[in-house]
Amino acid sequence: MYKDMMIVLPLLIVLSATESVSTSKNVVWPDFNIYNASSCSIKYPFSNETHFCASAGRVRARVRRSSEDVGGVSCVDIEWRRRDRDVNSIGVYVTDERGVFMNSTVLSNSTSIVGTVCFETSSSNEYYVYYQPYGWSFDGGSGSYHSHFLERDATVPLLEQVPSSAKHSSDFVEFQYYSDFDAVSPMEIIASASEIESLRESYPSDDILTWVMSVYNASEQSVRMFDQLPYILAVQNKPNASVVVSPNQYVVQVVLYASNVNVTSLSTSIDTPEILSCIQTEGVDYLGHPMSPPPIVIPTGTVSVLHFLVNRTRSISQKNVVTVKLDANNGKFEKKISIEILPDVLSSNTPSFDDVWRLSRLGWLNSLSGIDSSITRPYVVIYHKKINARMDTRF
Repeated sequence: MYKDMMIVLPLLIVLSATESVSTSKNVVWPDFNIYNASSCSIKYPFSNETHFCASAGRVRARVRRSSEDVGGVSCVDIEWRRRDRDVNSIGVYVTDERGVFMNSTVLSNSTSIVGTVCFETSSSNEYYVYYQPYGWSFDGGSGSYHSHFLERDATVPLLEQVPSSAKHSSDFVEFQYYSDFDAVSPMEIIASASEIESLRESYPSDDILTWVMSVYNASEQSVRMFDQLPYILAVQNKPNASVVVSPNQYVVQVVLYASNVNVTSLSTSIDTPEILSCIQTEGVDYLGHPMSPPPIVIPTGTVSVLHFLVNRTRSISQKNVVTVKLDANNGKFEKKISIEILPDVLSSNTPSFDDVWRLSRLGWLNSLSGIDSSITRPYVVIYHKKINARMDTRF
């Protein structure tokens, strides 16, 4: 059923459940693609699907057996903090150190925060729990792929019954990711209901909680969930209302959490609009016409985000402290944010608009520069010098 496994040595990303800083290690990651597997239950309504496959996935939890007994059933708690709607339908693969698939299952008492995985053991001390396996198919006509995560019944071999003698005899060691691309963003690791409630109790008078930050790495900082509050915000970082913007930063992100209010409308007021603008509430389109963004609605207990664009096409010669006023529900709820913008670096008068990690070109969506009669940086004035020339034409 399983094809021959080819061992590869990629750069592996290791990340704990509650840390946002990853480290790199060189470890063995087998090629666990399972071709034409009967467990791959993909049935798409396409007549030209030609290749059906399953994969153990590109994320896993490394666990270590703590007891000496061999050949029994061991269970482990994994704080995976995943966003699945139906945790009971989750499928997993478990392998030992040699890459042998072990009979395994996810217990029904698992939650989106902590999952309990039980598996048969071998002589290995360490095991790998692949908790995001997926099935996929290939369309030979268009060359497109279709995929979905595998459910419990599809991840054979299954542990059909967990014996009463099974114990939590394995310990979680770390999460591992096949590559940077597969690593989970800190903004995707959800907070538990009790952690969110503790946050709300810490700020009982704040109807709207804000986290203000300069964007230095959009891959790590971008909001991925609007119905879940990330652990990194709910627990690891306190809400704030101010930020300092360095010369090489172009965007300020404000994450909003409707803690005690149902936000039906939200507007922004900026005291220095020539330096700062909010792409969600205002702007100028490419024709020079005012943009009319859709209203901002934040139901209670959900998340939204605002992006404030620093106008680096203008020369910023001195420090500017910009005050932003957030007005929710027509003045019923107000909040002020302070954004301190540092001046341009003297040694480099030209900003770089090629830094995609810092969203350096996001400000181009607001076409203020298009209706500005001055020269837009980094472009300079072109001077024309009259030259007398004579052309000798002969036939």
